[in-house]
Amino acid sequence: MSITVTNMDNEMYNDGLYFMEQAAKSKGTFEKWRYQRFAVISFASSFESFLNRRILSKLNEGVKKVANWKEIKYFLTFGGPPPKGFSTIKDKIKVTAKLYGVNYLSINSVKFKKFQEVIFLRNSIVHYSASNLQKVYGEKIDNISSQAAKLLRDLVKEYCHLLKLEIPSFYLETNYISIDI
Repeated sequence: MSITVTNMDNEMYNDGLYFMEQAAKSKGTFEKWRYQRFAVISFASSFESFLNRRILSKLNEGVKKVANWKEIKYFLTFGGPPPKGFSTIKDKIKVTAKLYGVNYLSINSVKFKKFQEVIFLRNSIVHYSASNLQKVYGEKIDNISSQAAKLLRDLVKEYCHLLKLEIPSFYLETNYISIDI
């Protein structure tokens, strides 16, 4: 038996960079959109993982500033359905703000509102319906996917500053880096 240590925020961010590099190399429109879709999903997932890791870290330190801290800790450790008030990114931002003792308005910033376009597009991709056709294909995915990595980097830097955390070095990367075990 072997153990592989993972850092999902790193892997998903790096995957997003990889898919954007592939999109830039693509010859066909549908091939480019495929890579852009997975880049958007990866960047949004990286941010959610970033929040989850910080929340679990605080809960493991014994910080209990949210009423349902036991349910959140169990969910982040073992999985299952998310506890009430912990199913959206905004919910997780509120929990993060409470656990770190910062004002929710400061953590729900202009940079988050810009990155929220990435999250909305991710939701349109993952929960696709015919009404999402214009969002998932065409100019919108070109615009949002091309900005997503920078928007995520800027948001993580801002959150790390607000939460008094060191910025994870992988978020400073702008190109895909092969991760070998």
